[in-house]
Amino acid sequence: MGGSFKIGHVVAVASRHPFYSSQKYPLSPKEVEEITSRELTTNCAHSLLSQCQIIRKEDLYKEVTRLFADDDPLNTFRHSTYISTTGGGGGGSKCLIFLTDIVENRAQRKACSNLLRNLNVFKASDCVLSMHPSGKMYRALDLVTDIIENAGASVLPIGHLASPQEILAACKAFGANALTGDTSQIIQFTSWVESAKMSDCLHINKIFYTSESMSRSQRSYIQSVWGRDGLPIIFSSLLASAEMGPWAVGCFDLTGPQKDDTADLIFDTRHMIVEVVPLDFDLSTRQSPCRMVEEETGMLIVTSLQRLRNPLVSLVAAREGVRASTSLAAAWS
Repeated sequence: MGGSFKIGHVVAVASRHPFYSSQKYPLSPKEVEEITSRELTTNCAHSLLSQCQIIRKEDLYKEVTRLFADDDPLNTFRHSTYISTTGGGGGGSKCLIFLTDIVENRAQRKACSNLLRNLNVFKASDCVLSMHPSGKMYRALDLVTDIIENAGASVLPIGHLASPQEILAACKAFGANALTGDTSQIIQFTSWVESAKMSDCLHINKIFYTSESMSRSQRSYIQSVWGRDGLPIIFSSLLASAEMGPWAVGCFDLTGPQKDDTADLIFDTRHMIVEVVPLDFDLSTRQSPCRMVEEETGMLIVTSLQRLRNPLVSLVAAREGVRASTSLAAAWS
């Protein structure tokens, strides 16, 4: 599928990238092109991934900080990149910067939109109001509105600074039927609407949440405020980060209700390699004292097949809270 690279090429670039080697600077575009033009001797993911060390986010960002501050003309790290922050979004605590090739970024957004479209998360008739934060280098509003528009729906990018009254007015004026934002933003607006007894003024039937998990009690509360005539609210979600980009979607219509506060996430295996390993897994040797058992909680290690210039191979994306599963969806708490 367009927008993804072969695992052999990704690992070959990674082996010569500062994230995974002693090389001072990333490869030039010409050197990357030379690697991708080569014939691959193997495309076995397991054997190829064993060639790269597992990296943690704290190690990754040490190298990102060094490369970002280096003005040497040979350093291509900042060239033609999409710059985004993670952690402390919306002006909170410490923000960490990550840079993605602009062409790779556009391709990944398109792929995520296609995933939403294929899962029927949005329809052409949907009008989605986004309360996501923006500014201070944080690009959640930009990201989500772009993805939803490319998935075929209309978007109202009102942002995080709008008052509840302004959000209500925009929903009424444009006929919004869906809300998207951080879970806390959606809960806060829902609470205001309930206290103001204004839920009958709107016709919200879809919730698309990001950034934070949403518990069963929160979903039940939202259903109690927005639900009408016995029709259920349709819940879905997006998993994304500055370093990995948008790569997984939660769709309760497909995966069904959970018995606990976890949520199943659906991703395209042509774009991402996902490993769930035991919590006591030795990251330095890739050795595990035991095999994972179905439904057992472990660490999430991901490899992106959508990132080539600044590759992400065997990145620890979550230290805990991920359940091993043999299904196409990975459970995330």
